[in-house]
Amino acid sequence: MINFNKGIFTLLLIFSSTAEATLFTISKGDHYSTPKEVRLIVGTKMNMSVAFDDSAHYQFTGAAVTDQLDTNKLYGFADCKSLDVLENSARFGWRDNNGQLEIMTFTHRNGVFYPAFLTAIDTNRPYNASITLSDDKQYYIYDFNGVTSQVLRGCNDSYIWGYHSYPYFGGQQVAPHGVTIRVDVGDEAGPAYVELPYPNPAMNGNFKLNVKAYADFNFFIKLYDMLGKLVWVSDRTNFKTDQQTVVSYSINGRFAAGMYTAVPITELIDGTELRAGITNQSKSDSFKVILTR
Repeated sequence: MINFNKGIFTLLLIFSSTAEATLFTISKGDHYSTPKEVRLIVGTKMNMSVAFDDSAHYQFTGAAVTDQLDTNKLYGFADCKSLDVLENSARFGWRDNNGQLEIMTFTHRNGVFYPAFLTAIDTNRPYNASITLSDDKQYYIYDFNGVTSQVLRGCNDSYIWGYHSYPYFGGQQVAPHGVTIRVDVGDEAGPAYVELPYPNPAMNGNFKLNVKAYADFNFFIKLYDMLGKLVWVSDRTNFKTDQQTVVSYSINGRFAAGMYTAVPITELIDGTELRAGITNQSKSDSFKVILTR
């Protein structure tokens, strides 16, 4: 709601709709899944929820039977600034071992891959999973429904720097039938996430943002008018990995009444600027600001 009373300055923050879990489909005869989009990750952890249905099961026959225990790729990320997941990456995988669905860790380190069994699971139920950098940044810590494994990483950068890697069937063989997998990637797949602002509406142009850091960076906000012109950049606030801080802003009286777009920015230690995400709205990296007097 907007208060139009004389002398009252009201700030209304409007966010885009909440993103849903993604249903990935691998068609019969294909390796790659759809949908597929370029999505970056810069942080220290990737959380996800995963659910397979019965289409995850398969049984090869003939010459293909020797590929039965190859690892199919579930989800994860390229890392160490590598442009190819076959160079450096951390991913969960799955395979059908005599009717039992098995979850694998699948790590590429400097061009060499290291698959390993992690746990057995059931279909038609969700599981929580994560891949986290160790405190010394030299290892990946895989966690699937509480079963963990630590695997050596290909670099010791202070944060994951790469892109999301989506479901892929194979190994050598293509999908023998259609496969569907539901994956919901959590908030930690980014350098920072910002909770919904408060109070909302914000009286007199004052509001606060609760910011959670998954890397070292400077945090600030860029404000754009309806023509897309940059009109204001806030002061920078320094964050360290795993720090959570409430940041206060006041833009009372600085601009004419109207609608503006606010973009939360994380400036990494090498100077790279990336947009922060909005908690529970992983497809959103900005919010609208309505200024009234």
